[in-house]
Amino acid sequence: MLHIKEATDVMLTTAAFAVVGQTQVNIENNKQVDTGFMKNTVYAVAPGGEKGGIRSPGQYKSKKEDRMVSRNAAPQRSPKQDGALVGVAAEYALYQEMRNSFLYRALEQVAGSQGGEIVAAGKAVMP
Repeated sequence: MLHIKEATDVMLTTAAFAVVGQTQVNIENNKQVDTGFMKNTVYAVAPGGEKGGIRSPGQYKSKKEDRMVSRNAAPQRSPKQDGALVGVAAEYALYQEMRNSFLYRALEQVAGSQGGEIVAAGKAVMP
Protein backbone atom coordinates (compact mmCIF):
# COMPACT_ATOMS: atom_id res chain seq x y z
CA MET A 1 0.00 0.00 0.00
CA LEU A 2 2.86 2.39 0.78
CA HIS A 3 4.39 1.79 -2.66
CA ILE A 4 1.05 2.44 -4.33
CA LYS A 5 0.60 5.69 -2.37
CA GLU A 6 4.11 6.79 -3.26
CA ALA A 7 3.56 5.96 -6.94
CA THR A 8 0.25 7.84 -6.92
CA ASP A 9 1.89 10.88 -5.34
CA VAL A 10 4.67 10.84 -7.95
CA MET A 11 2.16 10.54 -10.80
CA LEU A 12 0.00 13.37 -9.43
CA THR A 13 3.04 15.59 -9.04
CA THR A 14 4.35 14.78 -12.52
CA ALA A 15 0.96 15.50 -14.07
CA ALA A 16 0.45 18.74 -12.14
CA PHE A 17 3.89 20.09 -13.05
CA ALA A 18 3.35 19.16 -16.71
CA VAL A 19 0.06 21.09 -16.66
CA VAL A 20 1.83 24.17 -15.24
CA GLY A 21 4.32 24.15 -18.09
CA GLN A 22 1.70 23.55 -20.77
CA THR A 23 -0.53 26.28 -19.34
CA GLN A 24 2.29 28.79 -19.60
CA VAL A 25 2.99 27.69 -23.19
CA ASN A 26 -0.71 28.07 -24.04
CA ILE A 27 -0.83 31.58 -22.57
CA GLU A 28 2.12 32.53 -24.79
CA ASN A 29 0.66 30.82 -27.86
CA ASN A 30 -2.72 32.49 -27.29
CA LYS A 31 -0.94 35.87 -27.19
CA GLN A 32 -2.43 36.54 -23.75
CA VAL A 33 0.76 38.06 -22.37
CA ASP A 34 0.82 41.78 -21.68
CA THR A 35 2.73 42.29 -18.45
CA GLY A 36 3.62 38.61 -17.91
CA PHE A 37 1.83 38.65 -14.57
CA MET A 38 -0.82 36.03 -15.41
CA LYS A 39 1.70 33.64 -16.98
CA ASN A 40 3.92 33.91 -13.92
CA THR A 41 1.11 33.20 -11.47
CA VAL A 42 0.47 29.68 -12.83
CA TYR A 43 1.27 27.24 -10.02
CA ALA A 44 0.82 23.69 -8.82
CA VAL A 45 0.63 22.28 -5.32
CA ALA A 46 1.07 18.52 -5.27
CA PRO A 47 2.28 15.80 -2.91
CA GLY A 48 5.82 16.22 -4.33
CA GLY A 49 5.98 19.93 -3.63
CA GLU A 50 5.12 23.17 -5.34
CA LYS A 51 6.00 24.56 -8.73
CA GLY A 52 5.47 27.94 -10.28
CA GLY A 53 5.54 31.35 -8.79
CA ILE A 54 3.08 33.77 -7.44
CA ARG A 55 4.31 37.20 -8.41
CA SER A 56 3.62 39.92 -5.93
CA PRO A 57 0.76 42.26 -6.61
CA GLY A 58 1.82 45.68 -7.78
CA GLN A 59 2.51 47.84 -10.79
CA TYR A 60 3.70 46.17 -14.00
CA LYS A 61 4.64 47.61 -17.38
CA SER A 62 1.90 46.99 -19.97
CA LYS A 63 3.20 46.45 -23.50
CA LYS A 64 -0.25 47.10 -24.97
CA GLU A 65 -0.95 50.31 -23.07
CA ASP A 66 2.67 51.50 -22.74
CA ARG A 67 2.13 52.42 -19.10
CA MET A 68 2.25 50.90 -15.64
CA VAL A 69 -0.87 48.94 -14.68
CA SER A 70 -1.98 47.43 -11.38
CA ARG A 71 -2.03 43.63 -11.05
CA ASN A 72 -3.42 41.64 -8.12
CA ALA A 73 -3.23 37.96 -7.24
CA ALA A 74 -5.80 35.82 -5.49
CA PRO A 75 -4.53 33.77 -2.55
CA GLN A 76 -2.90 30.46 -3.38
CA ARG A 77 -5.19 27.50 -2.79
CA SER A 78 -4.33 24.07 -1.43
CA PRO A 79 -5.45 20.74 -2.85
CA LYS A 80 -7.72 18.34 -1.06
CA GLN A 81 -5.97 15.57 0.85
CA ASP A 82 -4.20 13.12 -1.47
CA GLY A 83 -4.73 15.42 -4.44
CA ALA A 84 -3.00 18.01 -6.56
CA LEU A 85 -4.06 21.45 -7.66
CA VAL A 86 -3.08 23.64 -10.59
CA GLY A 87 -4.18 27.25 -10.52
CA VAL A 88 -3.62 30.68 -11.95
CA ALA A 89 -3.56 33.36 -9.27
CA ALA A 90 -4.00 36.46 -11.45
CA GLU A 91 -7.39 37.77 -10.44
CA TYR A 92 -8.42 38.32 -14.08
CA ALA A 93 -7.31 34.85 -15.28
CA LEU A 94 -10.86 33.45 -15.30
CA TYR A 95 -11.96 36.06 -17.84
CA GLN A 96 -8.97 35.28 -20.05
CA GLU A 97 -9.62 31.53 -19.69
CA MET A 98 -13.21 32.00 -20.83
CA ARG A 99 -12.11 34.04 -23.87
CA ASN A 100 -9.39 31.66 -25.01
CA SER A 101 -8.75 28.61 -22.86
CA PHE A 102 -5.24 27.96 -21.64
CA LEU A 103 -5.68 25.96 -18.40
CA TYR A 104 -8.46 23.55 -19.35
CA ARG A 105 -6.81 23.01 -22.72
CA ALA A 106 -3.51 22.28 -20.92
CA LEU A 107 -5.25 19.61 -18.83
CA GLU A 108 -6.56 17.99 -22.00
CA GLN A 109 -3.19 18.25 -23.74
CA VAL A 110 -1.28 16.68 -20.86
CA ALA A 111 -3.86 13.92 -20.45
CA GLY A 112 -3.67 13.14 -24.15
CA SER A 113 0.06 13.30 -24.72
CA GLN A 114 1.91 12.69 -21.49
CA GLY A 115 0.07 9.70 -20.04
CA GLY A 116 3.03 7.43 -20.69
CA GLU A 117 5.41 9.82 -19.00
CA ILE A 118 3.17 10.06 -15.94
CA VAL A 119 2.74 6.28 -15.68
CA ALA A 120 6.50 5.78 -16.15
CA ALA A 121 7.15 8.16 -13.23
CA GLY A 122 4.85 6.07 -11.03
CA LYS A 123 6.40 2.79 -12.12
CA ALA A 124 9.87 4.12 -11.33
CA VAL A 125 9.08 4.14 -7.61
CA MET A 126 7.47 0.69 -7.54
CA PRO A 127 9.70 -2.19 -6.35
